[in-house]
Amino acid sequence: MAGSGGVSISLMIEGLIMAIAIGVISGVVPAYRASKLKPVDALRYE
Repeated sequence: MAGSGGVSISLMIEGLIMAIAIGVISGVVPAYRASKLKPVDALRYE
């Protein structure tokens, strides 16, 4: 095994930031699309 075998703090922070960004995008995009619909059209597809 080369190196210490641990995960660096910077790699953990980058992974956390990426996960947060993906989570925010996957929540904001559908909410934005839904906010553009008329309530009647939104309820029609339920």
